[in-house]
Amino acid sequence: MSELTPRPQCGADLTYRVTTGRLASMPTWRWPRVGLLLLVGISAVYGCNQTPDKNADHVAAVGTDPGSPGPAPAETPDLAFRDITDWAGISVPAAAEQGASFIDADRDGIDDIVLPGEGRTTIFRGRGDGSFYPFTVIEHPGILVSYPYVMDWSRDGIDDLVLADESGVSLARAIGDGTYEWVGDLLRDGSLAATVVSFADFNNDQQLDVYMGRMNVFDPDDPLFGDEAECGAPGDVEGIINRAPAAVDAVLYSNATGWGYTSADTGLLLPLYTQAVTAADIDMDGTMDLLVGTEGLRPDVVFRGNADGTFTDITAISGMTLPTSAMGYEVVDIDFDGDLDIYVTDEDTEVGDKLYVQVSPGKYVAETKERGLAITRQFTGWGIGLHDLDHDTDFDLFVANGIPLGGCPGGEQENLLFLGDTGGYFERLIPPAGSGLDAVLNSRAAVFSDIDQDGDLDVLVSNVGTVPTLLRNDLPRAGSWLQFLLQHPTLSPVVGASITLSADGVTHRRAVHGTPSYGGSSTQWLHFGLGNTSTANDVTIQWPDGSTKTLGTIQTNQRITVVYGE
Repeated sequence: MSELTPRPQCGADLTYRVTTGRLASMPTWRWPRVGLLLLVGISAVYGCNQTPDKNADHVAAVGTDPGSPGPAPAETPDLAFRDITDWAGISVPAAAEQGASFIDADRDGIDDIVLPGEGRTTIFRGRGDGSFYPFTVIEHPGILVSYPYVMDWSRDGIDDLVLADESGVSLARAIGDGTYEWVGDLLRDGSLAATVVSFADFNNDQQLDVYMGRMNVFDPDDPLFGDEAECGAPGDVEGIINRAPAAVDAVLYSNATGWGYTSADTGLLLPLYTQAVTAADIDMDGTMDLLVGTEGLRPDVVFRGNADGTFTDITAISGMTLPTSAMGYEVVDIDFDGDLDIYVTDEDTEVGDKLYVQVSPGKYVAETKERGLAITRQFTGWGIGLHDLDHDTDFDLFVANGIPLGGCPGGEQENLLFLGDTGGYFERLIPPAGSGLDAVLNSRAAVFSDIDQDGDLDVLVSNVGTVPTLLRNDLPRAGSWLQFLLQHPTLSPVVGASITLSADGVTHRRAVHGTPSYGGSSTQWLHFGLGNTSTANDVTIQWPDGSTKTLGTIQTNQRITVVYGE
């Protein structure tokens, strides 16, 4: 572990130190464009109860609520999802390839929205009725933030932001009143693009570690790329990626005093074209694993965690060996057989998205077509959600689609909604005219939250070149629901925790994963659709350290906060 700067006292500036060094275990020939990796040590400020100056330089403005926009548009169950973007007050134009996140910035139990962009990131405060207003702006001149992720990296009990851009990852720290201060770089290398961020406690020290997926930056004037850099068919983008050298992703391990990059052999030092990463305990052994999605029609990489911060590549024995250009992941038990299945959004025109069903411990079979999802081969999937959107006990599937054309015009596609059953099979819901699903845009991120606190999950979709789309869930509800918020003193989100319960003869399990979907963070509330029942039985929380808490039988249709150790 690299040496860390001592922790500053309350009120001191957050300090960090950057050094460079070549990894002894990584020969330079495997890094043809880089050869160097930044080694970063960052100390965090803990337990500082300060009263922020709202005129300070860390924000451009703190807005006041201009008042409710009036009654919400009427629910229209026939439309499935209703586009309420204009009424809700979401007005910041999206940057190309932009992501989005939900965060409870002011800790009032209502999720707010984070929208990044060129030189500034805006946080919209939620009113609880599905509408929002711009509350604070974080200035970062000269930096185009693309993907915001929510994580309490300062470990003071308030969620902070990890912000990825075209050449690195930066940090913004929560002040405590809903405003944030820009801290600076966590890791930056101008020759590498930060494509995705995930986090989990990989070494079981009760602190969140960070995994950053990266790719080499493409120079359109480099003769290496020739005419392929010009606007053309979508396949040209794959051609550029395939001809660029691979990069090595970065992992930063935390401890009680801050952050450090380890140069020890973690088993992760592979040259990759990373576009998607999710941390999940896919074998449910209590240790976090990693799914690393690659661009350029190569097999994704499956890393099994060894509980000590090292990993074993189990791709070959996992069965997840189809070539992909993976964009996002979701990990749930789609068929309620007790193990976890994996969905990968993709732009493969032969198979489409990949649904890997676990058929024996650690063994997966691709069943995309067999499960009713063959139509995805006509689309390029990005953001994804597998949630019970209509509360009939099974998982439904939402996929945001759009063709990457390297900034060229075009690429618009429909977003897809599939209704599922408890056997893990899906049927596409064709939206009627006027549905929020009827729009044809070039979409990217898809993040989920109950924005109006009516019990069901709504979705925020980012789009290239235009404003995001806020879709309110108006699907007819087939039953009851529960939502749980898990709170832990050092882990937020509580990646690795899970909840199991039984309702109406069905056993349900939900777990907290590191940044599923694509482009940002969804709500930290775990959501259950429970069908026609008024109670949930045998409700049990398992924390990342293996300890459990039993709640027994509880009434449905409520939100419950569970605190570790209480």
